[in-house]
Amino acid sequence: MRSEKLYAGVAAMPTITDELLTRTDVARICKCSVLTVIRLEQSGKLEVLRLGAGSVRIRRSSLEKFLNASVTPKGAA
Repeated sequence: MRSEKLYAGVAAMPTITDELLTRTDVARICKCSVLTVIRLEQSGKLEVLRLGAGSVRIRRSSLEKFLNASVTPKGAA
């Protein structure tokens, strides 16, 4: 009930559509090491958000963009 009062004048609550992933999450998704993820960051191939104190997050959309750009089409070897 209290949250209803907080958002009474707002049309809709904002939703987060772009999940933030840790380096470990990205490494699991890509089936690689965390060191490889760090190298991708350093080379500028993967965009990251620096949160301070060494904390880094990667947007899922950034990871998807990287993966789509690095996929080799079938038959192109």
